[in-house]
Amino acid sequence: MNLTPRIHLKKLNRHSFSFSKSLFLASLKVYLCRTKIQILFLFFSIGVLGSATAQQYPVDCRISITPPYVNRFYDYQNSPQRFKVTLLLQDHTKPTLDVVLQIRLKGPGFIIENPGDFFTAQPITLNPGRPQTLSGLELSDNFSPANLETQGIELADLFTGVGLPPGPYEWEVRAFELYRDRQVSNTASFRMNLALNYPPLLNQPTNNAQLSPTQPQSINFTWMPRPSASLAASQGLLYTLMLYEVPLGEDPNAVVNSGSAPFRVIETGQTNYFYGPLEVPLEVGKTYAWQLKVSDINGQETYVNNGYSEVSWFRYGKACTATEDLKATEIGPNRVNLSWKADPQAMGYKVYYKNQTAADWQTQTTFGTSLTLAGLDQKEPTVLR
Repeated sequence: MNLTPRIHLKKLNRHSFSFSKSLFLASLKVYLCRTKIQILFLFFSIGVLGSATAQQYPVDCRISITPPYVNRFYDYQNSPQRFKVTLLLQDHTKPTLDVVLQIRLKGPGFIIENPGDFFTAQPITLNPGRPQTLSGLELSDNFSPANLETQGIELADLFTGVGLPPGPYEWEVRAFELYRDRQVSNTASFRMNLALNYPPLLNQPTNNAQLSPTQPQSINFTWMPRPSASLAASQGLLYTLMLYEVPLGEDPNAVVNSGSAPFRVIETGQTNYFYGPLEVPLEVGKTYAWQLKVSDINGQETYVNNGYSEVSWFRYGKACTATEDLKATEIGPNRVNLSWKADPQAMGYKVYYKNQTAADWQTQTTFGTSLTLAGLDQKEPTVLR
C-alpha cells in the first residue's frame, strides 16, 4: 500500500493575485485615514487645552532690579535706578488704557503688598505699542506705609528697624484697569537673595596683649575684612578706628559701650593704620581698647551690628613701679648721687624729690640707672621716691 502523502497545490492565476493586492491597498488606506484622524484630534485637543490654560492679557509687565540688593525696603523706592517696572500695551484696538499697579514682596515667612482695593489718584496711561518704564520714585504711592499690608513682619521694622532679614525674595507686580478691578497684565516676577555683611576681624594688636613701648612710638593696627555678600560690599569701604583709654579695674567692653567718646578717632580706606610718633602719645602702663566700624561710602550696603566690630584691648607697657635697691650717696654740698637696680622692661625712670615740709614734688627723668641731684636745701631733709 502506498502511504506517500499527496500534496495538492492550488495554482494562483494572475486574476487572484490582483484581487489580493487590491484588498491590501484598500485596508492600508483605511488604516492611514484613521491614523490621520486620530493625529488631527490629538492636535485639536492640545490646542483647546492650551487656549484654556494660557491667559492672554493686553498688557505685558516686566520687573528689573539693579544689584546690589539691599535690606532697606525704602531704598527700592528712593533710587531712580534700583527698582523698575516696564509696561507695554499690546492691544492695538484700544487707543489708551489707564491702569494701576499692585506690588507684592514675598520674603522668608512674610508678605508685603498693596491691598486689593489700592488705587492712585494719578493712574498710569498706556498707549499701544509704546513701552513705559516706571522707577521706584514714580511708584512712591505703592511703597508708602499707608498703602501697604504685611503678614509676618511689622511695618516699623521695614522703615525704622533692622530692615529685611536675609533669605530668598520674590517681587510680583500686576496691572489692573482703573475703576474696573480687572487684571490686564501678566504677573511679573523677579527673584533675588539678601545676605548681610559682617564687620571686619581685628588682628593686631591681639586681644589682651601687652605691648612693649618704643621710642619713637610705633603701633600697627591691622584688621581683616569678612567675605562680602556682593561685589559692591567689598569696594568703596570706609573704616573708622576708635581708641579708648580704659581706667584701672574697669571692663574694656563696658567702657566702649558706655557711650563715652573715644580720645582718638581715625578714618581710613585701608585695612591697617600706623599709629606713629605724630599721634596722641599713649601712656606707659595704661590699658587701651579699640574698635572698628565699617561703612559703605555709597550707602548701599548694610552690616551686622551696624558695622561695629568686637572690642579688643591691650596694655601699653608695664605699669610703673618703685625701683629696687635705691641708694643715695652725698657727693658734695647740696649734691646727692642716686643709683638703683635696672628693670629690663623699663623705658626710663622718673625721680621725685622735695624738701620734707614742701607741698609739691619736683621731678627729673633719666634713661639710665643713676642720677645726680644738685642744689638741695641743707636746712631740712630731702624726701625721695
